[in-house]
Amino acid sequence: MSSEIIVLTHGLWMPAWMLGLLRRRLSSMGLPCFCFSYPTVQRDLTSNSQALANYCASLGASKIHLVGHSLGGVVILRMLQQQGYSFRGRVVLLGTPIAGNSAARQLSHRPLFNRILGLCVQQLLSESPMPIPPGYEVGIIAGRKSLGLGRLLVSLAQPNDGVVTTEEAHSNMAQGFIVLNVSHSGMLFSSQVAEQTLYFLKYGHFNAS
Repeated sequence: MSSEIIVLTHGLWMPAWMLGLLRRRLSSMGLPCFCFSYPTVQRDLTSNSQALANYCASLGASKIHLVGHSLGGVVILRMLQQQGYSFRGRVVLLGTPIAGNSAARQLSHRPLFNRILGLCVQQLLSESPMPIPPGYEVGIIAGRKSLGLGRLLVSLAQPNDGVVTTEEAHSNMAQGFIVLNVSHSGMLFSSQVAEQTLYFLKYGHFNAS
């Protein structure tokens, strides 16, 4: 096992293979890249964050960078907050609803959608906005291309990526914050997102040029 690796976490309702293109692009950095898969509906944030901590520990790397898309970023933050897991590495959050999510909250008031959203989102909505734990280098990429299912079913403040508003993705505790012209799901297929993620993992800030 390499001493330095990258671990990716997927978002709500997504299988790990959806991270395939992003994984290949991030692997171009020369570091092994792994995908953590977890049940986004049947298990809550606490259980999934513990599973992520166990998974990272099992890889045996001395330096782990974490990249989380959407709900996957929430699982990462919960792990850093609650599981007592420490590591040498940087974190990049892609369209992660750090400050809550109005789309999910609106859908949660509809009985059918509340069940489909699952335990992770229900726990997220029932708690206070999630701060970034101190001591970690975290970069945030938000999208401003308003495309996606969320835009069709709920009302979202502008700008947004179709699911998460840029305000919901923002945190003053992050070392870097950048807004790109991508949609929520489109982040996984964007070469620009991959390039900015790699840049932050390498230097601790985004490429503003």
